[in-house]
Amino acid sequence: AQILGKPILVSDCMANRELVTDGEDGLICDLTPESICSRIKKLISDDVLRIRLGKNAERRNTDRGDEQIQKLLKFLF
Repeated sequence: AQILGKPILVSDCMANRELVTDGEDGLICDLTPESICSRIKKLISDDVLRIRLGKNAERRNTDRGDEQIQKLLKFLF
């Protein structure tokens, strides 16, 4: 999703914190219904935030895109 410039919401765990900077290129939430709901509402209601997160995610992953695709291909084949 990041490579495609889409804003994402991920759960708060070490692996996701390595891939997403909260509020910069995605949103991180606790694994509670309240936290997930709050962050989804934020993405839905804030067009500027959603666009900014998507652009930042795409920019961050453009350099790593080829590397990520190669990892995916190795995993699949």
